[in-house]
This record gives sequence, structure tokens and C-alpha cells, in this order.
Amino acid sequence: MSNIRSLCLALIYGAIVGIAAGIIFVSIFPQIVVFTREIPFSDVPLIFVRNCLAVTLITFGGVANCLIEVRVWRRTKLSNWLNRSVDPWYKLIKRFSSSFEKLGKFYRSLYLGLFAFPIMSIFVIIFLVGFYFTIFVSKLGIDGLFIFAKSLPYIFLEMSVYFYGAYLALGIGTKLEPYVEKKNLKLFVEEGRKSLKNVRVWKALLVLYILLFISAILEQTFSSL
Repeated sequence: MSNIRSLCLALIYGAIVGIAAGIIFVSIFPQIVVFTREIPFSDVPLIFVRNCLAVTLITFGGVANCLIEVRVWRRTKLSNWLNRSVDPWYKLIKRFSSSFEKLGKFYRSLYLGLFAFPIMSIFVIIFLVGFYFTIFVSKLGIDGLFIFAKSLPYIFLEMSVYFYGAYLALGIGTKLEPYVEKKNLKLFVEEGRKSLKNVRVWKALLVLYILLFISAILEQTFSSL
């Protein structure tokens, strides 16, 4: 339930920040011009592949990043840069997590990779949706609202897929979290590699790919109305 709560908060905050950014952007650049176009059916495979890559990255990007990080951490220059990159996050998150505060910088970074990556992915996606929604409505008025309204079917389907992909990622992170807290790097790497080959997760992704194919067709259809 905490995973779902975190993702819902990412959706809410992402939408709020996206709308606020859209309002500020239009006020600073009032001359901005927006336009729409019909998507040819030949673009459906490209849309499908793009969205499939996105949900796969959301699901496995965090753990893959951590496994790469384990390999490069021993290099002095990279480890110093990674240490500095973790510090700002640590100052923020240590207020909410006592277990996180006890970890060294390296393991804090792994912790962030597992959990921050999928949550921030959802935040960024819904931020972009809110940002473009605000610009379209601000510049096109009722027409912009209508354009967004007819896009809702495939936006909702795509967001549901991305949301579930992030949920899968947080599930992987939860299983690997004990190895981070115990600083058991060997088991972390072994289990992390297994998670990338987890048949159950890939079966779930297969269903998500099918939904994304339907979403790509809906995007082409509704954009042409």
C-alpha cells in the first residue's frame, strides 16, 4: 500500500507542478504558438515501440542503474561524483527514513536508485501531461480543452500502464531493500540480476505491451477525429 501511496503522490504533485509550470511558461512566452496534427497509421508502430521502451525503462531502470553503479563505484572520480550527487537527496530523505540515515553514501545511492527512479518517472510523465494541457487550454481555449478531452482515452490507458510498471519496479526494490540495509553487496547483485530475468515480471510486461499497442491505435484514431 505504501508503494501505491508514493505513486499517487507523484501523480498529484506532478500534475500540480506541471500545471503551474505551464501557466508560468505561457505568461513568460505569450507569443508561443501551439498546433495539432493528424497521426498517420504508419506512425503506430513507432508510438508502440516508444511506449514499450518507456515502460520497460520504468520497470527495470532503477535496478539496472544500481547494478551499473556497483561496477563503477570503485573508480575514484566516479565515486566522488556519485557521493556529491547523493548528498542533496540524503538531506531531504533522512528526515523521513531512519534506516536511510544509517546507510553509507554508496548504499544510500542504491536505495535511491531502487525507489526514487520509478517514482520520479511517474512524476515527470504526469508533469509533462499537465504542462502541455495547460499550454493547449491557455492558447486554444475551448478548442484546446476539446483536444485534451478526446485524448483522455489513450492518456489514461498509457498512464495506467506506466503506473503499473512503476509499481512493479517498487516491488523489485522492496525485495532488494533488505540487502541494501544489511550492506550485503554480493546478494544484492545476485538478486538484482535475477530480478531482470524474472519471468513473472516479464509476463506482466507482456500484458502491458498489449495494452500499449491498443493505446497506440487509440492515439492515432482520436488524434485524427
